[in-house]
Amino acid sequence: MKEVYLKDLEIQWNDHFHMRDQTWKTLTYTAVFFIGIVGLEIKGVNDFVMICLCFLLMVVAVFGWSTASHHRVRQKEKFAVVLKSVGWGARPR
Repeated sequence: MKEVYLKDLEIQWNDHFHMRDQTWKTLTYTAVFFIGIVGLEIKGVNDFVMICLCFLLMVVAVFGWSTASHHRVRQKEKFAVVLKSVGWGARPR
């Protein structure tokens, strides 16, 4: 039975790190996209293209925000499970 708890703890912990990795990748992609748009603005690209790219940047940022928000909620749940399996009995907020 102890092996089952340890395996569950390992799965929850790995899932936590996977979510963190996804969140940082989303932030990185949004930042790189923004830097690319700034570079194109400096280069003097057509206004219509810039408007389209800024709209796409907002879409990417909204998806990134929703991903990060979802992962924040899930991480609190994961930590509650991890702390409960360790015996500290944390309550999720």
